[in-house]
Amino acid sequence: MDRYVYFIIYAVFIFIFIYLLVMVRKRKGKIFDGKTEPELAEKRYKILKVFLMVAGMSLAVGIVGVIAYNLIYGLCETEEPVTFFIGVVGIFVFIIATIGGLVMFIIGRRKAISKHTEKSTT
Repeated sequence: MDRYVYFIIYAVFIFIFIYLLVMVRKRKGKIFDGKTEPELAEKRYKILKVFLMVAGMSLAVGIVGVIAYNLIYGLCETEEPVTFFIGVVGIFVFIIATIGGLVMFIIGRRKAISKHTEKSTT
């Protein structure tokens, strides 16, 4: 694939990450539907915050790893696979944590289906 496609995919994940951060900061725990049980909503909120913290840290590690790799190569003109590996793993963890946070956000925003409405439809 073309490198521009990777750039677009990465930009989409950064946009999703920023959107989730804004939603968590703006609503401060009231992200999920009011029909969700409070204990369950609080648990999902904590899991979402963990996903976002992991994504933020791995984004920083990925960027630092890639910059360190380029600096070492530029200054010493030798390949340093460790910093390259750290940068790539950081970027992959960022993508996985962002997907996990998005899944928790979507699951939490779904309308809770009560048992009463299930019985009335059958």
